[in-house]
Amino acid sequence: MKPRQGRQGWAGPMTAAVIGASTLIGVGLNPQAALVPRENEPGQLLQDGSFELRGAAAPWTANGNGKGRSGTRSATVTPGHPADQNVPVAGVDGHSYRFDAWIRGLGVGQIVVGTRCPHPESQATSVRANQTWQHVSVTLAARHASACSLGVRVEGTSGAFSVDDAALTDQELHNGSFEAGVIGWTPTGTSPSAQSPTIESPSVEFTSVEDRLAPDGTHVARIRSLRVNGSVKTVVPLDLATEPFEATLSLVMRRAPSVAGAGSSTGAVPVTVALWGRCPGHDANANVQVDAGPQWAEVRVRFRFSAVVERTLIRPSGEPCELQPEIYLKRAGTSVDLDAVSVSRRTVAIRRR
Repeated sequence: MKPRQGRQGWAGPMTAAVIGASTLIGVGLNPQAALVPRENEPGQLLQDGSFELRGAAAPWTANGNGKGRSGTRSATVTPGHPADQNVPVAGVDGHSYRFDAWIRGLGVGQIVVGTRCPHPESQATSVRANQTWQHVSVTLAARHASACSLGVRVEGTSGAFSVDDAALTDQELHNGSFEAGVIGWTPTGTSPSAQSPTIESPSVEFTSVEDRLAPDGTHVARIRSLRVNGSVKTVVPLDLATEPFEATLSLVMRRAPSVAGAGSSTGAVPVTVALWGRCPGHDANANVQVDAGPQWAEVRVRFRFSAVVERTLIRPSGEPCELQPEIYLKRAGTSVDLDAVSVSRRTVAIRRR
């Protein structure tokens, strides 16, 4: 379904915003603007993400002993001296866990997020620090249910670098880094159960592509539109909320690199990024129109709605509601790459008249 600009429906008042709009045409993503959860944000699973604690009180294997990006300290990572923390969790089946941090220095290493369970799983990404703070992230899409722990490990293979402002969050949107292929995402006109690495539908070709320089992990999603407004989407189920909340869809996007015979576009690619709120018989969306250039750029869409409407008009039916991120390519034959997709929610106050 094509998004409707500015419509109000079951969700009540909506707002939409683009963050860093000036980066969307050929300038690229400013790393200082990248999404990094704050240590005290709801959903943060790590303790002392700013590495301020020392000695026995420190939850990390590496104490904060360097100059911090925020606060007064950061952790220094060298070969054989990693920064490591374990986080107990009740169960991980179907959850995606994203680790974000900032690094600086003259070292090379890797970040590993893994489960320490009867069926261990892990996801790693290589990092190379330079003399300015840069954002790094990696997402683990867990598949096995177990009461166990999550482990985060930042380790060096050569040189030394500092780590600061670390966060580990349980993502409401799963497989937003496309490390598990395109599982969980649906091109227009196909079944949500499609599991193949490459999906062709009446509207798009959609695949996960290996990219060692990907913003999140080692893979990105590549979308090629076969017709006007070809789209891909995923679903975030909604539990009954007791307070009004605002949902934010965040992602990074670029025009797909030109490859001979691949049908990649060479100019700016017009894209609509929408965040839908859907209940049976009721739907609305907030959306932004962007032009994807050759460099990675960040886009955010904010969608606000009242839980009172959801609770009193929809939930008695017993049918589920959901948030649905959807990306539309407005021209046939154009291609974009997508990565680091996430959906977060926060409680908001209702303005009384």
